[in-house]
Amino acid sequence: ERIGLTDAELYPDDVAYDAAIPTPADFLGRPLGSAPVRYHELRDYLATVAAQSPRLTIEVIGHSHERRPILTVTATSPANHARLDTLRAEHVALTEPGIDARIDDTTPVVTWLNYGVHGAEASGMDAALPTVYYLAAAQGASVDALLEGSVILVTAAFNPDGHANRAAWLDTFG
Repeated sequence: ERIGLTDAELYPDDVAYDAAIPTPADFLGRPLGSAPVRYHELRDYLATVAAQSPRLTIEVIGHSHERRPILTVTATSPANHARLDTLRAEHVALTEPGIDARIDDTTPVVTWLNYGVHGAEASGMDAALPTVYYLAAAQGASVDALLEGSVILVTAAFNPDGHANRAAWLDTFG
């Protein structure tokens, strides 16, 4: 499936994409970077993509001071999703003194991608969207291998309040 011109430079061109999953630009109705992504847009995009991809789940990991949910997307293969509790326990065991836990060829690497930590970041949340899209929609053996060998946690907006304040400032003075 082709990526629209507004998105083309964001994604590897040697990868096919699942046409059922909307690109960020298609979902937003505008190119990324043309206006700040609002928190409700981010939240709705993550929920939409997670509902359409068996590679993604989404969970609330906490709430901001202004009571916005802080969301984390877990991206991995469907087989790894089925055993996430076991994988979590195995990884925690690696940190426990006195427990003989080992990493082997079947142990996926866990990577945490944390976007939008500082409210003044101009593109933190915006940058999370194409990452989540790629993890949900990219097709092929290399993507399958990545997801089978990884559990990727994406917190797309760790500071949604700061981002909302910045967006409001841009609306007022930008």
